[in-house]
Amino acid sequence: KNSSSSTDVFTRQDLNSGKIEGICSVQDAKEKVIVELKADIKTKTFQKILQFLYTGTPRLSDDAETEELHEVKRVAKIFKMAELVTICENIEREEEFLNPSIGAFLNDAVGAKMKNMFLNKESACDVVFVVDGQKVYAHKAVLTARSDVMAAMFSGSFKESQAADIKEVPVPNATLENFMALLEYLYCDHAPLEDCNDLVGVLKLADENCQTRLVNMCELYISKEVDRACSNRIEKAEIDVVGLLNTAKILNAKQLADFCRHFISTNYDAFSRRKEFSALESSDRKYVQKNRWPPVSYLKELEAFEKEVNKKGEECAVM
Repeated sequence: KNSSSSTDVFTRQDLNSGKIEGICSVQDAKEKVIVELKADIKTKTFQKILQFLYTGTPRLSDDAETEELHEVKRVAKIFKMAELVTICENIEREEEFLNPSIGAFLNDAVGAKMKNMFLNKESACDVVFVVDGQKVYAHKAVLTARSDVMAAMFSGSFKESQAADIKEVPVPNATLENFMALLEYLYCDHAPLEDCNDLVGVLKLADENCQTRLVNMCELYISKEVDRACSNRIEKAEIDVVGLLNTAKILNAKQLADFCRHFISTNYDAFSRRKEFSALESSDRKYVQKNRWPPVSYLKELEAFEKEVNKKGEECAVM
C-alpha cells in the first residue's frame, strides 16, 4: 500500500538488530510472521496505520485529538508513508476536504501494484483456477475480501474450502479472456473492457460473482457498442438488440435492459422490420408499443394531413 516507500531491502539480521527504526524483531511462527514493534508505538496508533494500509484512509475524525494526530503522523514518518503524513497535515490545517482525493489516488496506485505483483502470479498463490485448460494463479485473501461468492467458496462447505494444499478449481463455461477480466477487476478495481471481445461474457461472470459495479461497467460499454453497431442503419445492423434485451434480463443487468427497451421504442419502425422483433417477450412488446416513436397518434395525424394535401392538390389541378 505504501506507494512512497523506499527501495531499501533489509535482511532478517537487520530487522532483528534493533537498528531499524520502529521494529524490534521479526520472527517466523506457524503459518505467519510475528513482527514486534518498538515500545513507543502504541497499539491504537498502529491500528490507524493498518487502516490506512488496507483502505487508503486512516479513519481519523475531523475532531481527532491533537496528540493522536501527532502520533499517527510520527509513526507514518517512521515507516515512510508520505501520503499518510500529508493526510494528517491536511487535518491539522483544517483542509481535510483534500484527503478523499489522496485516498482515490492511492487506491488506483495500489490496484496497479496489485496487478503487477500478484495478478496471475505464482508468488504466494494458494488457489489455482483452470480455465480453457490453462492455469490461473490467485490468492484467497484477495478473492475473499472482494467477492462474497468467492468467500463462500473458500470458507464454507464447498469442496474448494476443504483442501489444505493448493487446490485446482475448474471454471467451466468461461473463456480465459473473460475470466481474466473478472480477476483483474477483483485485484485492481478496474477491468480491461475497452479491448474485450465478449462483453456479455464478462457481464455473465460479473453477475455470477455478485459484482454489481462490474455489471454496471459492462452495461455502459455494451450500450456504447450498440450505438456504434447501429450508427449507419438499424434495420441492417449485425447486432441483435432484442436478444441482448432478453439476455440482460436474465443477467440482472437492469440498466442495460432499460437501455435496450428505450432504444427499440425510439427506433420502432426499423426494429419492427427485423426478424428477431418477434422474440420480444410480452411485457417488453407492450412497453415498446406504448412508448414507440413516432407514436401511432402522430402517424394517423400525418396520414390525415397527407390525404388533405393530396385532395387539395387534385382540386387545384382540376381548376
